[in-house]
Amino acid sequence: MRRLLLTVGVLLALAAPAAAQVQQRLPTSDSATYNEWNASGGGSKFADVDDTIGADDADSTYISKVFGSLPAVQAFGFTAFSITSSAITNVQVVAIARQTGADGQLRGGLRIGAGPVNDYQSSAQALSGSYTTYTFTFATNPQTTSAWTEAEVEGTDGTNPLVEFYVRGQSASSGELRITNAYLVVNYTAAGGGVSPTSVMLPLTGVGQ
Repeated sequence: MRRLLLTVGVLLALAAPAAAQVQQRLPTSDSATYNEWNASGGGSKFADVDDTIGADDADSTYISKVFGSLPAVQAFGFTAFSITSSAITNVQVVAIARQTGADGQLRGGLRIGAGPVNDYQSSAQALSGSYTTYTFTFATNPQTTSAWTEAEVEGTDGTNPLVEFYVRGQSASSGELRITNAYLVVNYTAAGGGVSPTSVMLPLTGVGQ
């Protein structure tokens, strides 16, 4: 009698964990409602803060506001997000900013609604004298106080869409506030997940003549 060793390759579909995802949007237009800061180049405000993310140009281009004309708001339009998510962690306004004087503060804000559009802003953060990244986080849709939905973030919701984002400068007692880069971020979990095929060799033993 001979003993034969038979092996069979079995493909196991192992569910991979859903991946954390990030999308970012630079500004593409100045708001018609809040357009109160000054462009260093004298043109559109958004064009002075739309540097490549992670490669801002510091004082080469920026928007500014002097202390005597604060508070002041600058809002921006942006290209709509396009996500496929199982959960949205948060939406963030990010600004790389500094002050040339003292006591300056900055807030980030979102404009939400299909009509009327309502404004929601974060708590204030004190500005440094050198360019620093300031992040203003909205864990829920502030208009609904519930978790963000895809339609709200993508701007397609009929009632509570995300329309614009903004920065609000305040409190400076001297000098001016400057922003060299500003953008919008959505952090989310990708829908579903995936499959990771793994070949497993299972030994089977048989008896032959």
